[in-house]
Amino acid sequence: MRTSTRSRLASIVAGVGFLGSFAFAVTFARKADSAFSACSIFQESSAAFASSDRS
Repeated sequence: MRTSTRSRLASIVAGVGFLGSFAFAVTFARKADSAFSACSIFQESSAAFASSDRS
């Protein structure tokens, strides 16, 4: 009885930890994606500005 309760508690803790890490990964991926898109937009605009500046 004691071992089953302990293993059940461990599985709950593992499940909560997994969900927390998954949510953190999703949030991090969204932040990284928005930062990457902003960086790519900045690169494209700077490249367009440099090409127009040459001509």
